[in-house]
Amino acid sequence: MAKKDKVHFQYSGDLDAVDSDLAEAMEQLDLTNTRISELLRAYDPPPPETANVAASGPGASQDSSGELPPHTDQTFEPPTAQDTAP
Repeated sequence: MAKKDKVHFQYSGDLDAVDSDLAEAMEQLDLTNTRISELLRAYDPPPPETANVAASGPGASQDSSGELPPHTDQTFEPPTAQDTAP
């Protein structure tokens, strides 16, 4: 049977420094999470009318009834390399 060697552990102060740094980082993370939670609680979403106009995209126009014009069947073709060449 093989002879078993004893294993010796040597502790250093480095672990204490790492533990201190981790504790400080966790404290900063907790403070940031608290600030974010407070911001989310204070968030006041825009009224539905504003949200609908914003969701319809930039440049969308409305008639006097507040409705968007009907969708056209025009297709969008992205520019080719020849179109964008200087």
